[in-house]
Amino acid sequence: MAILRGLARILIVAPVISQSVDALRHPGEHVAAARSLAARTPLRERASVIDDAKWRLAVRAHSAATIATAVGVALGRSPRAGGTLLAALTLPRVAATAPMTPGRRTPDAAFVSALGALGGALAIAADSRGKPSRAWRKAQAAATRDDE
Repeated sequence: MAILRGLARILIVAPVISQSVDALRHPGEHVAAARSLAARTPLRERASVIDDAKWRLAVRAHSAATIATAVGVALGRSPRAGGTLLAALTLPRVAATAPMTPGRRTPDAAFVSALGALGGALAIAADSRGKPSRAWRKAQAAATRDDE
């Protein structure tokens, strides 16, 4: 089962790494998406004065953090914490690709892909490798003490 779990983690993070490498190499398209997302937030006035160089830096920094986290998850380094962090790093991509056009009936592939990445990251974060959680073990220990 450990081999299957490790393979699944690699397959889940592979598209995330690929898209993040693309954003690192070619930040222009991703800057446009980030600007669009910022324009839909309460901070739109502040975001409008940020120049392109700073947007590119932010996109590249986000991409580097995502790649580092995804590689750590793929290698099995703290997969639960890494999965949680990867889910948090995936949220801006989900928001940026969310269909905001009125009357649009079907979401596009980028949005569905982002949702899949988020779901995969959450599944990794929730995977306890077949062992009960610390909270459950603590509750069981307390219940055992109370029974004695």
